[in-house]
Amino acid sequence: MPASPSELTAFAKEKALSLGFALCGVTGALPRKQTEFYEWWVDQGFGAGMHYLRSQRSRRKHIKALLPGAQSVVVCAMRFPGGASAVPSDGRAYGKVARYALHEDYHGRILPLLEELALALDGAAGV
Repeated sequence: MPASPSELTAFAKEKALSLGFALCGVTGALPRKQTEFYEWWVDQGFGAGMHYLRSQRSRRKHIKALLPGAQSVVVCAMRFPGGASAVPSDGRAYGKVARYALHEDYHGRILPLLEELALALDGAAGV
């Protein structure tokens, strides 16, 4: 028998942390106010060269359009390496560069872990 929603949430968080994620949460689709902010943010060009943010906007609005039958989403976060060491200590002016751009592409590291988490959740849910 499938686990209850609260048991699956606890399982997802525990499993994600055991895989090396720093944070894990479970939530529903974005509330309208947050969706409107995202739309505004993309329209302002804050996504820079990430053109997929504009072309895939509708996917972010309605989770059930992307995954029919979905009730919730699991959101995981992983720390990037770097930090203060990436900033000159001698007071020189410097440009700000996102940490993800200073290191190897994180997709190759995160995607296998997310797939492992998804398989574990399927098993826990009896899918």
